[in-house]
Amino acid sequence: MAIRNSLIISCLCFFSALYGDTDPRHVLFLMSSGKTDMALEVYDKYYKETGKHDFEILEEIGRILIDQGCMSKDLETAMIGLYGVAMSNLSSAESFLSEAIKSPHPNVQLVALQLLSRLNTDSIEPVMAKGMNSAFLMIRLETLFHLTSRRSSLALSHIDGLMRILPPEFRVYFPEFFATLGTKEATKELKSLIADGDLQVRLSSILSTAKFMRDDLLPDIRSALSHANPAEKEAAAFAVGMLGDSKSIDVLKELSSSNYDNIKLAALRSRLSLGDESVIEPIKEMAMGGNLFAIQVCGALPNTSDLLYMLSTSPDPSIKLNSIMALLSKRDERSVEPLLDLIIRDETDIGFLPTFSLGRSFIAWKPVPSAHQQAKALNTDIEAITWRIKEELLTHALELPESAFLKIASEVFNRGQYELVPLVVRLLENTNSEEAITLLQYNANRIGAPLLRSYCLLGLYRIGCSKEYSDKFLSWINLQKGAELFKFRPIALRQLNVDQTTKYHLTPEENSALLLESLEALARRHEKSSIDCIVSAIRDGNKKNRPALGGLLLLAIN
Repeated sequence: MAIRNSLIISCLCFFSALYGDTDPRHVLFLMSSGKTDMALEVYDKYYKETGKHDFEILEEIGRILIDQGCMSKDLETAMIGLYGVAMSNLSSAESFLSEAIKSPHPNVQLVALQLLSRLNTDSIEPVMAKGMNSAFLMIRLETLFHLTSRRSSLALSHIDGLMRILPPEFRVYFPEFFATLGTKEATKELKSLIADGDLQVRLSSILSTAKFMRDDLLPDIRSALSHANPAEKEAAAFAVGMLGDSKSIDVLKELSSSNYDNIKLAALRSRLSLGDESVIEPIKEMAMGGNLFAIQVCGALPNTSDLLYMLSTSPDPSIKLNSIMALLSKRDERSVEPLLDLIIRDETDIGFLPTFSLGRSFIAWKPVPSAHQQAKALNTDIEAITWRIKEELLTHALELPESAFLKIASEVFNRGQYELVPLVVRLLENTNSEEAITLLQYNANRIGAPLLRSYCLLGLYRIGCSKEYSDKFLSWINLQKGAELFKFRPIALRQLNVDQTTKYHLTPEENSALLLESLEALARRHEKSSIDCIVSAIRDGNKKNRPALGGLLLLAIN
């Protein structure tokens, strides 16, 4: 990269002397010399004189801005540069990411890994493997995830090396890596982990075998069916069903009478997977008895909607929560009203946390009252988990009849659930019906709710609704040039904000997220007005934004 930049500067020194200040090649000389403001003034003068853009010069401006961001030692600037890389779709992104993955900041390393995973060049795996030199264990595990997902020849040695230097309690993370790889050597390691002395390692190995459909290891899983530990027996009973093992049907019938509910449910679920529909009634009976895992399983069974609706009225919060989720998965309109109770945030501060069966074959959800206080006590980001679940529920709600989804969307807008507004607007765009557009138009003109109004304008712009809304959208963007595109959240947990006065103004965090989405939508239009707006923002806007805007500029012109 340094040699390339030196050659550019040398060439541009010559052209700078040969041509006048308004020659676009002089812009690159100034940019490469670090005189960005002067370079942008020269380009602006050139553009006003000619009335047209020089796309080769703009492309190099974008590259230089991204380079300056990615090479920064400042965490925030480097992250902004990586956003520019993500937006730019640069074929040469590997050079930027190769340096970023060596950053001292784990956040930068993590984003660089994720961006590297999008590239498909032959040379990318050695670059990605640099993540194994990180001082942070989670970065090394993330690197292994990406290497194994690509079935990289480099993966096995790194997996083996890391597993051997870590304490035994970390072995639970490794079966999935071996199951993913599927090579002869990896399979040998996985077989040994299925028989490991640590119960949690054995459970992880059995479930990883089922997840990746490794039916070549069925003899090892069948052996676990006869083990005494109930958690291991549950996991094995679940796995043989996932793997379609008809040879285990007699054992599964025996386990269907187990005194352990989780073993019984796993055996019944596996028998159903193998075609035995006689198990449906026993599963429904377990759900009627309040078994949360059985309630979740009922979401995939036929003729259980009435049962789930009845359970959704239960006074038990956990039964109600899981029943609503299961009823929604069946696309039943009766889930709408109770669903609104789940996703509408109020002063009660209810969060959601997952709960697993003993053998970790099943997952259910439990409501957590006073989520902010509980988050501190449990050292868990309950808020993030809760909002992710709410977003998943909203996404599933899109599969309901349109009138039902529009009712949910209207309630989110009317009751000030502003964290969910971006997703709901996206879902309404996907619907793209006359009724959905009417709802967006109504809220795009809404008084006293700038975040909602602006996101609806953005949605209408992305749909291409009408010039009226496009003009309003572009006018809003032009007013935001000085705003920071990135406002990173503090590491400390934040209390759920239930103060309804927040709907009358935009916080910097909300505004920056909205502006980023808006500029990306603008760039994806590839129109002259898009390029004009982004170039103007680079020249006159907040200088901290320039690396990201460089990526958006490349997106707009390519």
